[in-house]
Amino acid sequence: MALSVGCVAPDFEVEAAVGSQRMKWRLNEHVKDHHVLLVFHPLNWSPVCSVEARDINAAVPQLAAAGAEVIDLSTDHIFSHVAWQELSVGPLQFPLGSDFFPHGEVARKYEVFRTGDPVPGIAERAAFVIERGTGIIRFVRVYHLGQQPDIEELLGAVRQLNATAGQNANTGR
Repeated sequence: MALSVGCVAPDFEVEAAVGSQRMKWRLNEHVKDHHVLLVFHPLNWSPVCSVEARDINAAVPQLAAAGAEVIDLSTDHIFSHVAWQELSVGPLQFPLGSDFFPHGEVARKYEVFRTGDPVPGIAERAAFVIERGTGIIRFVRVYHLGQQPDIEELLGAVRQLNATAGQNANTGR
C-alpha cells in the first residue's frame, strides 16, 4: 500500500542521470519552488517502461508550464540509466534517479517496494504528485506492472494544484 494523499512526502537524495550527465537530486531542494511529479518504474529496458519514459519526456514542457518538475526512480543502477538513455529511450529531459543502494530505500519510504511475486526487489509502477512549498502528497496512483500511467491524468493532478492554490489565495485560505 503506497503512502496516502495528505501525507508529507519523505525527503530523499539519489544519484540521477539526465542523458549522460550525472548529478545528486534531493526532493526538498526541488519541492520548495516546484510541484514534483515523482514516478517509479519497475525496470529499465522493459518495453512498457521504455514507452512510459518517452511519454513522460514528451510531457515535460507541459509539466514545466504547470510549475512541475519530474523525477523518475527505479532500483536500477545509475550506469543502467545512462546506458538506457544512450542505447534505447534516447536522451530524456528529466532525471532518472537510482534507488539502487541502499536497495529500494526510496521505494520503501513511499511504500511501493515489491517484496512478493511475481518480481520481488523492484518498485511498483507508481506516481505521486507533491505540492510545491508544503511537500504534501496530493495525488497517488499505483499501477499494474504492465500498465502505463495516464499522462493526461498526471497533468490534470498538477493543474488542479494550481487551480486550488489560486482559489485559496482568493479566499484567504
